[in-house]
Amino acid sequence: MDYQTRLLPTREALERVSGEFGNAESLVCVEMILLLLNTANRFRAEVFGDLERRHGLTEGKLILLMALSDNPKGLLTGELAKRVGVSMATVSVMVKRMLAAEQPLIVVTTPEEDARARLVKLSPAGKAAIRDILPYHLAQIEAFSRKLDDSQRHTLIELLKQLS
Repeated sequence: MDYQTRLLPTREALERVSGEFGNAESLVCVEMILLLLNTANRFRAEVFGDLERRHGLTEGKLILLMALSDNPKGLLTGELAKRVGVSMATVSVMVKRMLAAEQPLIVVTTPEEDARARLVKLSPAGKAAIRDILPYHLAQIEAFSRKLDDSQRHTLIELLKQLS
């Protein structure tokens, strides 16, 4: 996926707009959200973009694999969709595409108790991919976060929790 950071409006432009349509508080709120979105997009471009280039693994596929890694017995597609944060239709497409890969990272079975359901699990190749990719991916996340010291990272975590 091609994530792009945006050229943010100048402080003067934000002040003009907030003066015309809002107030001083809206200026700070808009600036905060724009910076948060730009940071998220930059993170996606640098960390997930690199992951996709090096390993052919998109953000969505990694999140799906991590959800399955946390649930070794597998997840029904509905639960998987909730864990990944996408619709059932989207997870169905993701699963179909991942199964079509030369070496699928997942396997799908039908539980005995419900022939309509689909249970998704990591394949042996999926388990190996997680073991191979995760140390590199975690190092990338750490490198991105190094601009902040430990205290700042903990403060940011607490602040973001308040917005979640």
